[in-house]
Amino acid sequence: MALGGSCDVEVYGGCPPCVNDETMTELVHAAAVASVGESAVDTGDEIPTTGADDMAYFLNAVPGCYFIVGAQNQEKGARYPHHHPRFNIDEDALPIGVEVLVRSALSFFDHEK
Repeated sequence: MALGGSCDVEVYGGCPPCVNDETMTELVHAAAVASVGESAVDTGDEIPTTGADDMAYFLNAVPGCYFIVGAQNQEKGARYPHHHPRFNIDEDALPIGVEVLVRSALSFFDHEK
């Protein structure tokens, strides 16, 4: 106020929290294990996430599972997190993500029979 300035601030609620469906999470976990093996599937709580994302809107509409495919690789310079100006991805992770999604979809539709 020393310089006579003022402003109006509007606070928005942001994204709702991402809540994975338990059944879909089990299905995706099984697909990930089938794709890369149990030892390569990390289910620990120490993976840093924001806990909210646009994906939450989809998960509020239909059961699903938001999962992360590790794409960092120090040797290839892929070491910065998302939204970092130097973010890069190890593209070798892309086929793994696709395989997990395809296995999940096939399992889901086979289960629905």
